[in-house]
Amino acid sequence: MMQIFHEPNYQFISRRYIGFIFSGLLTLITIVTLIAHKGLRYSVDFKGGTLLEINFTSPIKTDELRAAFNNLAYGNVSIQQLSGGYDFIIRFETKGMSVSTDTTSNQVMQMLQSQIPNNQAKLVRIEMVGPRVGKELQKNALISVLIGMVLILFYVAIRFDFRFGTAAVIALTHDVFSTIGFVSITNTEFSVSIIAVLLTIIGFSVNNSIVIADRVRENKRKMLKDDLPTIINHSINQTLSRTVLTSFTVFMVAIILYFLGAASIKDFAKAMSFGIAIGTYSSIFVGAPIVAEFEKWMPSRRRRK
Repeated sequence: MMQIFHEPNYQFISRRYIGFIFSGLLTLITIVTLIAHKGLRYSVDFKGGTLLEINFTSPIKTDELRAAFNNLAYGNVSIQQLSGGYDFIIRFETKGMSVSTDTTSNQVMQMLQSQIPNNQAKLVRIEMVGPRVGKELQKNALISVLIGMVLILFYVAIRFDFRFGTAAVIALTHDVFSTIGFVSITNTEFSVSIIAVLLTIIGFSVNNSIVIADRVRENKRKMLKDDLPTIINHSINQTLSRTVLTSFTVFMVAIILYFLGAASIKDFAKAMSFGIAIGTYSSIFVGAPIVAEFEKWMPSRRRRK
């Protein structure tokens, strides 16, 4: 396997409290930003309403487009410019939610044609979600994330031991919560695609943790004279190249998607980039060091002997 670190011997475990402090600061920042923003900015997937993506043949100013939409009998309108004034995403609450997507799209296109006659508009997509469906999605999203964490706890606990399972879940919770904080700080809409990011991060992060735990199990049979923190630190260094290379590959794909992908995937790619970075960090500086901390307060039988 390709090695980017030649026989590394970094002292991750002895300096684990630096990582714990940094993670504590991330958690604090997430809590503060969620309070400051009064929660997440939910998309129409969760809140209910209508989303339109419109393309114009010539650039148009956001204020001009907003003035045109004020003539429609809809709720608050949110307009996001995507590229050079040609593409926009418009979100608004459709009062009563009784009209169909065809009716709404016809009303919008007729309005744009009359209000902005010299600039042809093309409807790229339209999505409509009722408030009841939005609430159901919120509940299902939370349940899916919680179920994923519980199953991971049982799997890692059975394959290795309960301390590794607990540490893996703590690291996953750290990753999910930090990514939610990133979504809040960047004022990104919390949509179904962000749920996909969170579930992907859970799988990716636990995979890194399992690689380290598996190496720890192997080294425990070889390093009989060393204590568990020393074995864990050695195992992290042994798998460091693999962890960084794997994460870097996925990170670069997410970055490319952000800059070259369609507008509808940019939020996914942005959150995924951060999630991959924070997931890699947590498997090295949070998950494995927590196991070493458990060993300090609750020594294993191997150490007591």
